[in-house]
Amino acid sequence: MTAVILPYITLIPVDPGDTDMLSPHEFATLMLVRAAPDQIDLGRGELDTLLEHQLVALERPASGQQRLRLTRDGDAVLQAVAPRRWSEKLQGQG
Repeated sequence: MTAVILPYITLIPVDPGDTDMLSPHEFATLMLVRAAPDQIDLGRGELDTLLEHQLVALERPASGQQRLRLTRDGDAVLQAVAPRRWSEKLQGQG
């Protein structure tokens, strides 16, 4: 597996003067939501930022158990920085 070091990622879209950025941990959590939403601890602190910026959302399906999903904006951030094909190769799926 190849190690990749990513800088802080500016949230998309950015309002003029907005300095909000994703930390490496928040970005990694966003990637985990894409790859394995059922395996994420809902108590992770990084989720607060991702929920606040509407990059992820909590769903409550008929089973009643909350589940994370990427929003359109969250998917756009990942597509801009880590296209699905590239991230699948990192996970050993490609």
